[in-house]
Amino acid sequence: KGTMSQAELHFIRARLYGGKVNKAKKGELRFPLPIGFCFDEQDKIILDPDAEVRGAVSMIFSAFRETGSAYGVVHKFAKLGLRFPKRQYGGVWQGKLVWGGLTHARVLAVLKNPSYAGVYAFGRYHYAKEISPEGKIISRPKLRPMQDWQVKIDAHHESYISWDEYLKNETLLKSNRTNGEPMILTGAAR
Repeated sequence: KGTMSQAELHFIRARLYGGKVNKAKKGELRFPLPIGFCFDEQDKIILDPDAEVRGAVSMIFSAFRETGSAYGVVHKFAKLGLRFPKRQYGGVWQGKLVWGGLTHARVLAVLKNPSYAGVYAFGRYHYAKEISPEGKIISRPKLRPMQDWQVKIDAHHESYISWDEYLKNETLLKSNRTNGEPMILTGAAR
């Protein structure tokens, strides 16, 4: 009985995941949207109706064009005394906007998200299991290369930037990295 129960759980999980992928292939799978987007009455993704939110998101992209680095964007926001919105999930503040300081991680999350280029993407991450030195199994999310994304629908919704600008941003962010894989730095010695 125990063996069959485990097999049934595996089949149920596979069917549920297959349904999720099928819905994503149609661009209908709902997930929490990044800041600057929301759903309309017909469950379509639209730009946030709040002009302040749209302005803050657009400011990140224009500051990145100007400075060429994520830290430059953070410094520009701090210098001008600007705040960036964050939508709360769960609890009393469910769905409310909270304005706060902009961090480097938030800038990278905006710049690396294909939704801002109007692309619906599913399967950008997968979970890889590793064994820690203590012998515990740890499951960590790993970013997949773009060609391995399970679903990519171009021009799915309105965008803040073009797909070409998104790709340029990705390339610039990779060239700005100073750690990770062995690489030859193109800039000045640090």
